[in-house]
Amino acid sequence: MNSPIISLMLVVTVPLVLISCSGGKGSSNNLDANNEQTESVTSSVTNTSTDLTVPNYADLRSTYELSLDIDIGQNKRSYLSLCNGEGVEGALDVNYEDCLLRSSLQQGQLQQTIKVANHLNNLVATIWFYDGTEPKLFRYNASSEEEQSFEVQL
Repeated sequence: MNSPIISLMLVVTVPLVLISCSGGKGSSNNLDANNEQTESVTSSVTNTSTDLTVPNYADLRSTYELSLDIDIGQNKRSYLSLCNGEGVEGALDVNYEDCLLRSSLQQGQLQQTIKVANHLNNLVATIWFYDGTEPKLFRYNASSEEEQSFEVQL
């Protein structure tokens, strides 16, 4: 019994609520006035790329090249992981799922040049040995020099 009465009340009240909350004719004028004011403020401040000035010393590249020179001085089977070193205290803190380079060392050596994103200033190289020897951890901090090189000698 209550169901038809509730349905009838909903059918009558919902349209009335929607009509009364629509804002009417007066609110659209206010919106137009606000839009005009915003447009005038926005159009008065116009910058183009020709307005920008960049000093000669600024390097706008997003990457830098890093020359790796790894030599462990032994012909042991070994593996290199080069990863982000931000916040790394020890070998177990390194996120080895997100490394820049993972490579085996051939006769204990590796010479390679890689591109590194500019935001990666601290890197960690971990050399793993297949014979179970404790891994060796080496840190690299990028400098402002043109040529970047990371040399590891054991």
